[in-house]
Amino acid sequence: WMDELPEKALAEFLIGGLEVGDLPFDPVGLFGNHLGRFGFVLPPLPNFLFTRDNSAWVYGGVTLNPMYWVARKPETLLMAAIYRFHPKFAGKVNVHWGDPLEDHGLATLEGGDIMPLGNRTVLVGMGERSSPQAIGQLSKALFDGGMVDRVIACQLPKTRSAMHLDTVFTFCGGNVVTAFKEVADAVICYDLRPGEGAKTLAFNQDSRHLFEVVAEILGYPALEVVATGGDTPEEREREQWNDGNNVLALSPGVVVGYDRNDDTNAALSAAGIEVLAIPGAELGRGRGGGRCMS
Repeated sequence: WMDELPEKALAEFLIGGLEVGDLPFDPVGLFGNHLGRFGFVLPPLPNFLFTRDNSAWVYGGVTLNPMYWVARKPETLLMAAIYRFHPKFAGKVNVHWGDPLEDHGLATLEGGDIMPLGNRTVLVGMGERSSPQAIGQLSKALFDGGMVDRVIACQLPKTRSAMHLDTVFTFCGGNVVTAFKEVADAVICYDLRPGEGAKTLAFNQDSRHLFEVVAEILGYPALEVVATGGDTPEEREREQWNDGNNVLALSPGVVVGYDRNDDTNAALSAAGIEVLAIPGAELGRGRGGGRCMS
């Protein structure tokens, strides 16, 4: 039945969920009948608006990420189908790593933790959602494919407020970044490079601050850090929780952010960054900002 649906209706069911009551026939068997009229045959994917998490573009290719929460794993399957069958992508997408049809075990990865820096280097957050196992496998795949020379794994606290690297640290243009320093100051960086053997990685802990590591990779004397706005710890925590640091750079010096983060937006403007402030009270309830939705 779903094979015969118009494209729009099919997409709405795959993303919005399919209830028993939506079926044009009566369900059969234990599974169909135990759900009741309003039970979901296909569960909805309310977080699918955060498209960066299930798949990330990295230097001419993509990752198909095995996500942390079971409820979000179908998002990657849908994105893989788009890459495989949509005429704009079919036969044109190089998948660096990940397959939603495989069991990745303890290897979980989400795109909010993946940041291509330039100079053949990728920054990857390692916290609640992205595991060391996945980062090691991704690094090996990128090294083997000749895509990068370095991967910097950034150890984050395993808390919901710092679920991804881009919830506490994003780029605004040039050497200007915005950061929630209360977390960024505690990040531990690990430098991963190709090992001598075919199956090995060379790594060491970098004792420098995250900002120093990134500045060195990009060739800047230092980063200009715009901290989360607010005069008190409580105000800064509020704006970080509302994704004040999760801005999307449309071009160097122009970012999209939520209008509710007045202090952070003002600090960015004072640093010469143009902030395109959008209303996002409902969008932000899912804990994601402009970068998460791109």
